[in-house]
Amino acid sequence: MRVLVTGGTGVLGRQVVQELLRRGVPARVLSRKARPLAALETVQGDLLEPSTLPAALDGVEGVIHCASNPARPKEDPAATRNLIAAAHAAGVKHLVLISIVGIDGMRWNPYYRAKLEQERLVEAGGVPYTLLRAAQFHDFVAFLLRSLGRGGVQWLPAFTLQPVDTEAVAARLVEAALGRPAGRLPDLVGPEPRTLASLGQEWLAATGQRRRAVVIPLPGWVARAWRPVGGPEAERAGRSWGEWLAQQGAQTQEA
Repeated sequence: MRVLVTGGTGVLGRQVVQELLRRGVPARVLSRKARPLAALETVQGDLLEPSTLPAALDGVEGVIHCASNPARPKEDPAATRNLIAAAHAAGVKHLVLISIVGIDGMRWNPYYRAKLEQERLVEAGGVPYTLLRAAQFHDFVAFLLRSLGRGGVQWLPAFTLQPVDTEAVAARLVEAALGRPAGRLPDLVGPEPRTLASLGQEWLAATGQRRRAVVIPLPGWVARAWRPVGGPEAERAGRSWGEWLAQQGAQTQEA
């Protein structure tokens, strides 16, 4: 079975490709760049250019769709629509889509609204599918905290989330792709719900930064609408935030 990975050079996509290779599954990466990636089968193509997709899907039985552009969210549904049409024409047997927990209550957010539209397209697209909603990645939380630091102050919006390790998400996506199409899977979240304030304090300590943490209250409707934590049916997996931070520190020291 050959699996095409869209977004195969991104934070999650790289982990998905590595997980496929670890399991001995031939992985193909769709890339806009002509330069091939070392030790990987790459096909040049663009999800926004439908004419480039048949070659990428030739001989492919499964697709794991990780490609996304938060900076231009309106492009994501169009890209997914093109991918579904090409996958249908190529006889792809299984399309796996990654989405995000808690987005139903965040339709005012353009990126989350685009994710919901992607889900609808996949569900109605005619290609057998599996859909996984995952919590925010540890990598995203670290990026968010870096962006919220200003001088000697660390701003921390008052919400709770349940971040998850991308390795665990990648493993679940590959497991799904190698199985039968299952529709929507239980949400995948990290080991425990955490406030951003507690995550931020741990991050500041781990990175040796001496900023003053300031919690920012959120409007009640935002807190009520967005609940990026696992419900009773959610699957909990992967390293905790603290374990992930420790691993990042170890990798930095080795480098």
